[in-house]
Amino acid sequence: MTFRSSYRSLSLRMLAIVACVAVTASTASAAKYLPINVPGSISTQVFGINNHDSIVGSYTTSTFLLKGFVRRGSTYTDIVYPGTTFDIATGINDLGQIVGYYADANGTDHGFLYEHGKFTVIDDPSGTDTMVNGINNDGMIVGFYYDSQGLSHGFKLKHDVYTTINGPEAIRTSANGINHEGVIVGYYLDPGFRQHGFILKSGSLKTVDYPITNADTSPNGIDDRSVIVGNYG
Repeated sequence: MTFRSSYRSLSLRMLAIVACVAVTASTASAAKYLPINVPGSISTQVFGINNHDSIVGSYTTSTFLLKGFVRRGSTYTDIVYPGTTFDIATGINDLGQIVGYYADANGTDHGFLYEHGKFTVIDDPSGTDTMVNGINNDGMIVGFYYDSQGLSHGFKLKHDVYTTINGPEAIRTSANGINHEGVIVGYYLDPGFRQHGFILKSGSLKTVDYPITNADTSPNGIDDRSVIVGNYG
């Protein structure tokens, strides 16, 4: 499963029993918060939104199953790969294409693309487990995979071609977000176990660290203005 540290958030978020979305207005004081709570769930988390206000995430059922979902308007629809009990929807583009990942009966993670009511499995051929984190309007997909040694590597998928993404001397890398220009953000772990953010543009990877000494940094998303959001700690 995904490695996570404890971070202070760089962006407004709420990871609790009820997730929420901040609907921005002309000033920060006028921002409105919309609770996102899948009916009947005991917890809900939101991971992505597109420009049509469709929202994706995951929720925990009363029997402790983890299911992906998409919210369009006020309607919630499950995004669950057939026969599974652990599903997370992580991203959605403006075409309504949804990505995420699920665990099979053996506990192996597989990425997926969901469109027109059908799933396409995304498994990086270099990995044993694959997790997908984002998709842009051109259908470019990013995420990470674990190799046979248990090390993680970021990847980009474009036109059925997988490209591995590694930070410098990294022992762990994850590509977390991609904008519509194809600019990718994520994080990598160096040999000293310090976590660094990165931005990858036109094949050039640049480290992005929050300006506090020895702070761990994890960019999670980037918009078309190259504004990056993420966590540090």
